[in-house]
Amino acid sequence: MSDRIDGLREVDQDQATAPDEHPRTDCPRGGSRTFVDGQGFTRLHFDGELRRLGSHWARFWAGCDPLSAADEVRARLDAAVAAWDLDGVEVLAGGVVALVCGARRHGEPVVVKVHPRVAGSEALRFEGDALTFWAHTGAVAGLYDRRDDGFTVLLERLMPGRRLEGVGLGVVECLSQMGRLAARLHSAGPPPADWDLPGPAPGPTACAHPVVRAALDRLGDADPRCHEALLHGDLHARNVLLHGTAWRVIDPHGQRGDRHAEVWPLLEASAAFPAQRSGDGRLAWTWVEAYAGAAEMDAERVAAWARLLARAQAYGYDARTQCDEEERAWAASLHRLADALSR
Repeated sequence: MSDRIDGLREVDQDQATAPDEHPRTDCPRGGSRTFVDGQGFTRLHFDGELRRLGSHWARFWAGCDPLSAADEVRARLDAAVAAWDLDGVEVLAGGVVALVCGARRHGEPVVVKVHPRVAGSEALRFEGDALTFWAHTGAVAGLYDRRDDGFTVLLERLMPGRRLEGVGLGVVECLSQMGRLAARLHSAGPPPADWDLPGPAPGPTACAHPVVRAALDRLGDADPRCHEALLHGDLHARNVLLHGTAWRVIDPHGQRGDRHAEVWPLLEASAAFPAQRSGDGRLAWTWVEAYAGAAEMDAERVAAWARLLARAQAYGYDARTQCDEEERAWAASLHRLADALSR
């Protein structure tokens, strides 16, 4: 089966190449927009978007001053708009890391994306490198240019830009489509040795949990099924958009590691996992087999990574002193998925 789909029904979707970062957030999924007037950005909505992003930056990176970071992002966007001769700039709300704007360059629709440049965010500068690395696969949005050591990128705007999550496909069909895209990305092989990329393993806090530590030890790189690749690291149905009649991937995080660790499609699908216990093991394995088969990966190793990363994510939320209802529900669904894949 190809990565093209015919006869798509019309859906009410934001048609921008916008959302970045992981799905369990309190940010809206729509596309609130504001335009520039030729002299500068309409400050009310623009500054509001930076304040919203700053609240996430302060959570993601200890010691981050969101006000200073916002000033620096704003200045870099102004410089990029001038340097790339952009007009009709619009803020595309919905992400939780980068400031993302739609624009036109010489009449062509584009996306400009400005990542925060703070201590701890260094890996974000590899987005453009990843898109260039995968360009020959035809599976990603195109990179037109970059500035600021890669922290500011000018991208192809995918049209019509409908998200995979919104075209009426079932979970198995979505997982199969993302598996085919993962196989195309991974076919490019491992990233260059001098790229300072993180691995797919969870952070030190999660790794300190004995369940997570034991699972990591069992997944050692000595396993002959371990094939290093450049991983997307945030592959889910809101980061897969329709361009013409073909699906394309956006917003890579960029990781170096075992390709079987590309399991965000399964973690994201856990939100649709039934609360009842009966038969959920069979359902979880149906999902794993659909995704792994399409991605040309070993299903057992995919399941092991899914169990590990689902537990790590869930333990992270469990350890928080404050979680909202959506975050608690997300953690519970991750635990259910890990439980089901343990049977």
